[in-house]
Amino acid sequence: MPRLTGTIDEGAGAFVQLRDSGGDFVGEVRADDEGHFTLYAIPGHWRLICLTPGNRREQDIDVGTEDVTIRLPS
Repeated sequence: MPRLTGTIDEGAGAFVQLRDSGGDFVGEVRADDEGHFTLYAIPGHWRLICLTPGNRREQDIDVGTEDVTIRLPS
């Protein structure tokens, strides 16, 4: 299963949700003190939602058979 790793600018302790193309909740992790997170997803089209106090960021992402690394700007 491909690994989805990322960094959230100013995202220490943020909750990162993985949702499918229909918006259904699939999983959630908490970013570490530096804003790094790791999720696992089968190939397909996904939406990442990053929740920090007073801020919500979203990014669509396509996952293939290889690992994916992303960055969510502030």
